[in-house]
Amino acid sequence: MFFQVSFRNLSGRPQRRCSTGYKMSLVKGCPGPSSRDGARVTVWRWAPFLCVVLACTSPAKPIDPIPSQVRRRIAQAMWPENLFDSLGQPEPGFVRRGSQPAFTDLQIRRVSTPPGLPGVVLYVGRARGSCDHCGMITYAVAQRDSTFQTLLRADDIEYLAPWIEPSILLDSAALRDFVIGALHVTCFIGCDVQQVRRRADVPDADSPFLRSETLGDWRVPRTYSWQSGGSTLVEFAVHSAEGVYAVRVDVPGRGRLLVSISRVARYMLL
Repeated sequence: MFFQVSFRNLSGRPQRRCSTGYKMSLVKGCPGPSSRDGARVTVWRWAPFLCVVLACTSPAKPIDPIPSQVRRRIAQAMWPENLFDSLGQPEPGFVRRGSQPAFTDLQIRRVSTPPGLPGVVLYVGRARGSCDHCGMITYAVAQRDSTFQTLLRADDIEYLAPWIEPSILLDSAALRDFVIGALHVTCFIGCDVQQVRRRADVPDADSPFLRSETLGDWRVPRTYSWQSGGSTLVEFAVHSAEGVYAVRVDVPGRGRLLVSISRVARYMLL
């Protein structure tokens, strides 16, 4: 079925005529040598209009929720020996070295942003290494407007300092909570990061699977805070499925942030 729209002048007569001299019919179109030819002319003339009316569209291509620049940054960090195009896809000649994961194993997702980072979106990319004892390899990208910041390890949280609300950098408790929240969502040291104050707070603290990073037994790092003028210093310990960590966060001046994270004990197989 085809639809046509006509425009008439005040006299009620059609404004346009067919090339053969006949008046254009509002329903049949211009007559041709045969009815088939007339239909062909009608279809050709009104095809664009019909696609609008009948919503003639091609199948929609799924929209990638991950920005292409995020994919490229995370892929480049995961496989630094290779080159990637603007869409984050590997160029010909892609190779894996050592225990690097396969490219198809890379999973990138958008995660919730910890409070104190207005307008910032966080993306985390993870893939498991290709060996029996390899854990998850993790990288993250923070985006604010058209600016991107790649985070290669947990300490790189300090690069978010220009985007953190200034009031957080001046409050030791808020600063500690911000760092714990950032470690939790980025999963650099595990995705279940919690603060611990004493050995009893650590699950399976006496398990033989939880080994010290140095000789002898391990101890829970101290909890400490100090403030003077525009400077803030916070030290505390956190626990995750990867082990126990000592965290030191220093704000030496306005807009500056120094983060140091070291593992005290890790879970290992006997």
